[in-house]
Amino acid sequence: MKSDNKDAQMNKVLDNYFDRIAKALPRKGRKTLLPDIKDGVESYLAENPDATVDDVIAYVGTPEDIASEYYANLDGREISK
Repeated sequence: MKSDNKDAQMNKVLDNYFDRIAKALPRKGRKTLLPDIKDGVESYLAENPDATVDDVIAYVGTPEDIASEYYANLDGREISK
């Protein structure tokens, strides 16, 4: 039963993490990047069942890091939209 509680707590923290990523990205980024990030986290957790939220953040990055990388990869035309 403790495992279920731990999983529920992890899901709640990850939901908050994904919300923070979504808020850091523009709408287009949310639609394209967020599903890929969620899939990557799901795969990471499947391969690393004992991983903590800190492990996930170390693997994927902070919401700020993700947004910075997203904006760094846009060209000028996309930024001005």
